[in-house]
Order: sequence, then structure tokens, then C-alpha cells
Amino acid sequence: MSNHIHLIVKAKEGYRISDILRDFKKHTSKKMQEAILTGPESRKEWLLDKFAFEARKTGRADF
Repeated sequence: MSNHIHLIVKAKEGYRISDILRDFKKHTSKKMQEAILTGPESRKEWLLDKFAFEARKTGRADF
């Protein structure tokens, strides 16, 4: 499947895995948006609409 990833994660002392995953998801989301906006993507509007829909649905409307 191309729509998910498996990770093996270990947090250093004083760090929480939930914070690491949050930051990882935020970083990859922003990079994906950047790639969609700047690259030759035929589904650009559809993909950006999906991002915006999920942001509204989860209350993360800073998209």
C-alpha cells in the first residue's frame, strides 16, 4: 500500500513519542503540500481540497 508508513520509534529520555509523531506528521504534511503546489501534479486542486477538508474536520484549519 502506498498510503501509509510503518515506523519503529524510540524516544530519548525526556521526549514523548506522541510529540515526535506530531512533529513528523506536521513536517511531512507541509512538505507534501509544497510538492503538490510546486510540482507537476495533475490532481493539484483535488489533493489540496482533501488536505483542507481534513484540516477542517479535525479542527486544524491552519491549512
